[in-house]
Amino acid sequence: MSIQAKPQTKTTLVLSLLLLATLGCISSQAATPSAAPVVNSYKLQILKNCQLVKERALTAEEIALYHQLKQAEINMAALQAPLTDMEQLLATHSKTLETMSGQIEQQAYQQGEPDPLLLETQAELSQQMSAIVDSFAPDIEAVSVQGKRIGVIADQFTSLLKTDMAPTSYDQMRIAIPGDTTPNDCQHGIFFQKSSTM
Repeated sequence: MSIQAKPQTKTTLVLSLLLLATLGCISSQAATPSAAPVVNSYKLQILKNCQLVKERALTAEEIALYHQLKQAEINMAALQAPLTDMEQLLATHSKTLETMSGQIEQQAYQQGEPDPLLLETQAELSQQMSAIVDSFAPDIEAVSVQGKRIGVIADQFTSLLKTDMAPTSYDQMRIAIPGDTTPNDCQHGIFFQKSSTM
């Protein structure tokens, strides 16, 4: 007889929402020190096969959307902070539940059925985890809403950037911002789009 603990659907939902919230966010990596020139204005750099093939200044509208994305990132970080506490609480309970599920499985194999008291304890622990998730429901909803907002802004921004480019004309689009050194490779910088042909 094989008995397995039911997956925590609410925990899965939380992880899915966190994943959703990150969609559309800026993928930012720190540039390695180099002797590259300092950027004096916001620029869009088009790369193909790791080579810079085109560069142009961002329009006022594109710069405004860029700043909206950066602010949305800051807001998202603040909204996600409470969910870190939730994840820590769930992690402790999940470890206990995993151990308990192993005991139930072993009892079912050795004795034909698990200890009813152990099953009851398992159910109570699952309920406690559900209660934890429920208590963070407003925070989860706020993260979800902010994630959708970021997605809308990111779509508007990338649509503007791609206006005059064919999908196969680039591998990556990178934003160079004032005061930063322009990386010499295609591994560092603030990337907003990769072509579907990569």
